[in-house]
Amino acid sequence: MRAAASANPGRIAPIVLERASCLATNGYPYEVCGLLLAQDPATEGRIDRLVELPNRHSGDRRVRFRIDPSDYQAGEQWAEDRGLRVAGVFHSHPDRAANPSAEDRAGAWPGFHYLIVPVGRAELGPSRVYRADAGGRLTASAMERPSLPRRDG
Repeated sequence: MRAAASANPGRIAPIVLERASCLATNGYPYEVCGLLLAQDPATEGRIDRLVELPNRHSGDRRVRFRIDPSDYQAGEQWAEDRGLRVAGVFHSHPDRAANPSAEDRAGAWPGFHYLIVPVGRAELGPSRVYRADAGGRLTASAMERPSLPRRDG
């Protein structure tokens, strides 16, 4: 599946959007999650990679995700071994829009980017990227991508 052209301001590489969309599609109806990686997120560097992490939420994984601290540390080490740094988190919203939930907002880390990929049974919705400010409040960026038809099988 190829990602459609977007208004992505260049902070997230198209291959990252495509990979996140594929993971969301393949993981449906459950939320998938992982880390967004950049060369130097402190300088607003472009997010060039992502690493999928297991959703360790003990409840209904269709509506929640949880990244275990040991998985986060392993992902962070993997990134550092390749000269990358964690710049944020991605996750999917099965059968829901790409708006942050109350839990997403409560768990936001200042300076991190949050890519939310909505996915339904029939199609992917428009993804959105948010950034947490110093107070942890999430603000949407200009990036948005048109819906793509889902690939069956």
